[in-house]
Amino acid sequence: MSTTYTLTLLTGGANAGPNYTVTYTTASVYGPVQAGSPAYLPTVGSTANVTIAEDTGSISYLAFQLTNLGTGCSNTYVYVVTGSAPVPSGSCCAPTITSTTITGSFVQVAFTTGSTLCLSCSAITVETSSNGTTWGIAEPSASCTASYLYPTSSACTGSSLYFRLYQQCTGSVTSSYSATSSIFISGSGQSCCAPSITSLAVSASVTSSLLLSYTSGSGTCCLPCSYITIVSSSDGGSTFGGDFTASCAGSPVTVVGPPLEQTYYYKIKQTCSGSVTSSFSATSSFANLCTASINVDNNTTTGGLGITAVTVNTYPVTYVSGDNFTIDGGELGTFETSTTGISVTVEITYTAHTGTKHINLSDCASPVNSFCDGALNTSGGTVSFEGVEINCGCLLTIEANDGACL
Repeated sequence: MSTTYTLTLLTGGANAGPNYTVTYTTASVYGPVQAGSPAYLPTVGSTANVTIAEDTGSISYLAFQLTNLGTGCSNTYVYVVTGSAPVPSGSCCAPTITSTTITGSFVQVAFTTGSTLCLSCSAITVETSSNGTTWGIAEPSASCTASYLYPTSSACTGSSLYFRLYQQCTGSVTSSYSATSSIFISGSGQSCCAPSITSLAVSASVTSSLLLSYTSGSGTCCLPCSYITIVSSSDGGSTFGGDFTASCAGSPVTVVGPPLEQTYYYKIKQTCSGSVTSSFSATSSFANLCTASINVDNNTTTGGLGITAVTVNTYPVTYVSGDNFTIDGGELGTFETSTTGISVTVEITYTAHTGTKHINLSDCASPVNSFCDGALNTSGGTVSFEGVEINCGCLLTIEANDGACL
C-alpha cells in the first residue's frame, strides 16, 4: 500500500531549483520515491506531491531528501517526517543529559548512555565550561551510572556553568558529545583567589637577604589582584608578622633571610579589587645552614688522573658550579658542604692513572693546615685526610698535581 505526501519548499538560495530529485528513507539509506521525482518547486512556498511504497502506519522513521538540480548547485535538503534515524547496531552512542540540578553542595548531572543497539559504556567523561565555549575536563573517568555530582565549590558563583559528556565504549571506541546543558550557580560573584610562593633563593650570595618569587591568584573565577602582602615567622611558623606589601606583578621581591643555623617561614596573601582579601598561600621556609665551599682543582697534565668524589665525614659534597665529577686534568669544580668542625675527615676518590701524582688539601684553620698524599695508587683509590678544620663560610681547596709532594 502506497502513501502520498505533499512537500512544501521552505527555503531556496540563488540558482536553486526549480527541479529537485526526491528520495526517502525509513532507515539509513535513501532510495527513490514511487512517484513525484523530480519535483517541480520553482519558488519558496511551492508544493509537490510524492508517493512512497510504504504504509504510513508501519513507519517509525521517515525522512525525505531533496537534491537541488539548479545550475551550479548541489545542495541537499533533508526533512524528517517522523521519528529519528535508527542507530546502527554496534555504534558507540553519545550520552544524553536528562537534567542538571543543584543537590546540596553539588550539581547533579543526570544522563542516559544510549539504546540497546549501542555498544556498552565503559566510562563517561564530563567536561565543564564557564562560557560554553572553552572546555575543561571535570572527571575523565566517571562511571556509566545515571548521574554525576560536580561540587559547586569548583564553579564560579553568580554565573552559569555548562556541561557536556561523551562516553568510552567497549573496545576503546569513543562517542560524539552530548548536547550541552547549563545551570546557574548562585552566589555573590567571583572570589579573591590566594596567590602562591614559587621559590625562595639567596639574594646575591648573601643569606641575610632572600629573593621571594610568587604568582598572584588568577583564573576565570578570580577577582583582579590589587596588591600582595608578605609576612614571615621566626618561631617555626607559629607567629607571623613584619607585614609589607608588593605589587601583583613585582615578583621577585627581597625579604629578610634567617640568621645562620635558623629557619624562617614565609606566606603571602593578596587584596583584590573591591578591597576583598584572599586566604594565605601555603607556607614556604628557608633554612640558613652553615656551609663551606670546596674547590676541587685538577692540575695534572698527563697520566689520566680524574677525581670522582669527595666526602666530608662520609657525606658527599654538593655540586655548585664549574666542572662536576669526574674532574679530569685541567678542570675545576666548586662544591659545598654543611658538615663542619675542627677535626673532620675528608676523603678524595681518584681514578687509575700513570706516573707519579699527589693530592694537596688546604683547610680553613688559621693558620692554614696543609695535607698531602704523594703515594697515590696507579690503579685508583681513595685519599683520606683526618683532622681537617672546616668552618662556616670558609673555602677548602683540594688540588691534584703531577709529581710527588713538595
